[in-house]
Amino acid sequence: MEIGQSAGKSYAYILGVYLGDGCVTLQVSYNSGPETKWYPVFRVNTIDEDFAEAIRAALADLTSRPVNICKHDVKKSSKPNYSLRCGDPDLCKKLVEDTESKKIIPTYVWQWSKAEKLAFIAGLMDSEGFVSKKTGSESTYYMGFKCCEDWVPEFTRLLESVGIMTGKLAVCLS
Repeated sequence: MEIGQSAGKSYAYILGVYLGDGCVTLQVSYNSGPETKWYPVFRVNTIDEDFAEAIRAALADLTSRPVNICKHDVKKSSKPNYSLRCGDPDLCKKLVEDTESKKIIPTYVWQWSKAEKLAFIAGLMDSEGFVSKKTGSESTYYMGFKCCEDWVPEFTRLLESVGIMTGKLAVCLS
């Protein structure tokens, strides 16, 4: 499967995850002999097992490279942490270059089908979104997105383009 415009919902989801909680790092190859070799690795850490499985499934659709999931107990938490890694250099390069190292939403996202845009939104919301109960209310909840990147207003426009109504947008002060 080609990564990019024609890759479908799996790539869209991973692109959203990357812009949220994901990262691309360099890892040393332990089988490189006397010369140190580095290779890019897509990584995500989460306490949500369902989120970890959704990422694993999307990556499995995109690459034949192994997707490693490690479960770690965390001393200060009752929930375990899941660390995912996938060393597909083409995917890593595409994520970093197309987003200018997480600074922009690629322009091709606007050309995607509604289903692909929704998969992208799901990946980003799974990473950075939240649902909270309104203080003093028995049945009122609100959904939000917590991120201070320059592309947030563009993300809001993307939400509205697929029929998702948005409310107030708070500005991050640095």
